[in-house]
Amino acid sequence: MRQIIQKPSNQMYKINGKVLVKETGAGIPNLQVVVYDLDVISPNTPQGEQELFSAAHPPAEYFWQTLPGNRLGSVLTDLNGQFELTFEDKDFLQNEQIQRPDLILFVLAPEDTYQQDFNGMPVPQSPPARVLHYSYDPVTNAGIQESYIIRLYEELLVRFQIPVPVVASVAPAGPPTVESATTALNRSFEMEQGVKAVLQQQTVERMKPVLAAKRKAEEAFQNFTLSKASPEVRASDTYLNPGENVVPKLERHFDNSLATLPTEDAGADRRLVLHLPEEQINAWGLRLAATAV
Repeated sequence: MRQIIQKPSNQMYKINGKVLVKETGAGIPNLQVVVYDLDVISPNTPQGEQELFSAAHPPAEYFWQTLPGNRLGSVLTDLNGQFELTFEDKDFLQNEQIQRPDLILFVLAPEDTYQQDFNGMPVPQSPPARVLHYSYDPVTNAGIQESYIIRLYEELLVRFQIPVPVVASVAPAGPPTVESATTALNRSFEMEQGVKAVLQQQTVERMKPVLAAKRKAEEAFQNFTLSKASPEVRASDTYLNPGENVVPKLERHFDNSLATLPTEDAGADRRLVLHLPEEQINAWGLRLAATAV
């Protein structure tokens, strides 16, 4: 029996709730929630016609058109399976007096196109074929706010090809302690070191072809020169190659020259003239004569 009350001014009603997986409690997103204000069913109406769904009286082909009542609206469940619908009394008001609504709620699967008619037009599934849940007993004389918690079996979701959401297990949060903070820091440090090791290994692997190419180029140009001098001349102590240090070559040439002098005097008058820079003379501990010899 509907309750007759004085008409308020733009009275707002709110309907909210959750649609969850029964086995896990995870919220199910992207389901359509439809809410109706069901018309009063006369006691003289046959029992079979009072039931919206039954084996003897399946849903009509034009389900929404034949449903007795006013459609208050529809919404989609969010990522957490939550929904909320608001409406005003004028959405179901039919006279100067207002009656509280008798709510009935439907949860429907997504509308899939599964075939084409003889004209080649796509034909979607009918609303009765998409019904996952409906509140069998209407909420009569509903209050300004009504809430629902609806749980659907995984098997039902699989049958309608609806992805079954997975809920992550979260440990109950508690006040932080020194031990928990230390453990968290250690885990963070270990993760940081692990990431560094992985990045270092990846860098090494990526650099291997580059280093191999560099070594190959160095080997190829190791003995390469644009000089026309023969390899024997370039290898001598009197030839200075690009990039070589002159001091070791001078010392080696001087040693080789001294080694060619005879160890015994054969009576020949020999004279050795060395032209040395002043720095080399000082390095050897010699003194410059007053006059050149």
